This record gives sequence, structure tokens and C-alpha cells, in this order.
Amino acid sequence: MGRAAGRRPAGRAGPAAQPARGEVLARASAEIDIAGTLLEQAAARADEGPVDEQVVARNLRDVALAVESAVAAVERLFRTAGVAAQQEDSVLQRAWRDVHTLGAHGALDWEAAAAEYARTHPTAPAC
Repeated sequence: MGRAAGRRPAGRAGPAAQPARGEVLARASAEIDIAGTLLEQAAARADEGPVDEQVVARNLRDVALAVESAVAAVERLFRTAGVAAQQEDSVLQRAWRDVHTLGAHGALDWEAAAAEYARTHPTAPAC
């Protein structure tokens, strides 16, 4: 028997890889749920008013963190999915491209959102 005889066909993960994939899926889905909750809360604050600069800064912070979490989740899923995720017709490839485009938007920059939050919440306890 040659060296390749014991190998699995391409795209088939061995039993040891299955728990790792489950962990990636669980973490990514939790990160996406957290991002969704942050976005819902930001929308509720904006809709329910009054909206002052502290509310705006908090919403910027929450939306930037939600996008950062979504990018991390999709990135993790994309890496775990392997080469198949890179096909043009892959739903995951499309999600990866879309979320990275969103994450590159200047208005969603985490550092800028954090600085604005700190500026408008000067009495917040220092870490």
C-alpha cells in the first residue's frame, strides 16, 4: 500500500476535525447573534429617542463592534470551510466579500467609534 492509501478523499474531514468544526460553527453563530442584538438595540435607541451625542456615540460604538464581530465570525467560517468556500457561486464567499466590504467602511471604524464614545462619556470609569 502506498502513502496515499490511508488518505481521505479531498474535502472529507476526519473524526478529529468534526469537533473543531462544531466549535467554529458555535462560536461564529454566537458572534453573529451578539452582532444582531447590538444592531437591534442601536436601532431601538435611535427610534425611541431622544437622541443626543451620547446616544449617537453609543450607537456608533455598538454598530462598529457588531460589524467587527460579524467580520470575525464570517472569516472564521470561511477559513474552516476550505477551498470550496472560494468558488464564485459559494454563499460563504459572497458573505465573506460583503462583510469585508462593510467592515472597510470608514464610518464603522472601531478606533474612531471608541474615541467618540470616550469623548462623549468622560465620566465613564477608566480601565
